[in-house]
Amino acid sequence: MEGLAQFAGEANSWTVGFVTFDEKTWLGPNYTWASLRDESGGRLKPQPWHFLYVLLFTVLALLVRKLFDQILFLPLGRLLKVSEVMPTPPIPNAIAEKLHKSGKRPSKELIASTADACGWTELKLQRWLKRRRAANDRSKMPKFQEACWRCLGYSSLLVFGYWALKDTIYFMNTRECWIGYEDRTIPIRVFWYYMLELGFYSSLTVSHFSDTKRKDFWEMLIHHVATIVLVAFSYHSKLIPIGSLIMFVHDIADPWLEVAKALGYTRVQSSSGSGRSWAQICVEVCFVVFAISFWITRLYVYPRYLIYSVWVESNEEIGNWPMQNLFLSLLNLLFVLHVFWSYLIVQVVSKAFKEGQVGGDSRSDDEGDDIADEVVPANGKHPVATDAASAVRQRPTATHGNNGASN
Repeated sequence: MEGLAQFAGEANSWTVGFVTFDEKTWLGPNYTWASLRDESGGRLKPQPWHFLYVLLFTVLALLVRKLFDQILFLPLGRLLKVSEVMPTPPIPNAIAEKLHKSGKRPSKELIASTADACGWTELKLQRWLKRRRAANDRSKMPKFQEACWRCLGYSSLLVFGYWALKDTIYFMNTRECWIGYEDRTIPIRVFWYYMLELGFYSSLTVSHFSDTKRKDFWEMLIHHVATIVLVAFSYHSKLIPIGSLIMFVHDIADPWLEVAKALGYTRVQSSSGSGRSWAQICVEVCFVVFAISFWITRLYVYPRYLIYSVWVESNEEIGNWPMQNLFLSLLNLLFVLHVFWSYLIVQVVSKAFKEGQVGGDSRSDDEGDDIADEVVPANGKHPVATDAASAVRQRPTATHGNNGASN
């Protein structure tokens, strides 16, 4: 009981210190908030009011995205023949509707029995279910615009991040992140890298609720929130060097996936009219590059060098610091999400080997995506397939939920 009371007292003290921004709780011994003052000569120390820039960049990113959607991404999508047709619902059927509303992926036996009850073939029922799942979906154009915006954002942050960090002493040596912690100043360009990264991820979090809802909706939301908290925490607690490296590593893989997604929504045909088009080839190449870079940066570099640095090297250089466990918890939360997404990427790669093409990224896209282009003819009658000859047109796609990973 005495040990439990002591633990409760320490937990209460830590909570109060956390909420009141107590110096010992946040910074550890020998450091004070008074040391966080602006410096001249192109370097500065973090200030709480700096986060006002994040609010500014968040609003600016949302406005620029709206502008680019209309003047850049929409014309580009039309040039690449991205579909603007809304998916149409199938013919109503009470028995099939009951199967759809069950929310479960039906087994072969259930498909067979339901098809018999409807008086349909199994193929017809499967196509009905696909059309029903896609009935509330949007056209491919908004998805194309979303992918283009994220590709532009991730690519810009990657280039800017490299420029900001390439001359720092800790870029290739994580131990340097902790040396001189007591008098930490950062270059102005690293400061702007932080503000832009936070602003972009904050804008993605806001637009996450209006963008296409994907199967990893909650995982991506958790990822965005954890990233924002982690980056803001590292800035506020003078952990800028290790925080900036974490941001940079998460930005490496994401642009490749967004390019693959955007091109996957196009309907560009090959010059000969048969075979794979240049867009389809680019989808497969970009997805392979994404998968390899994701596995290397998120499953090896991230835990081997960055989490290790926070866990071990920081203790060796500055000793144990009170907020270390919280920081490590956020890092490990992101790593768990990386493992989850890596498993889904493996599924896509495995499917690609079996089918001879990249069939889609199961992390995000709705299951009805492959029939999103089907429309009701001018006579108003629903097209209902009864044999394999009228099966849905398939094309390679690669989609994402959002490194990933980012970040």
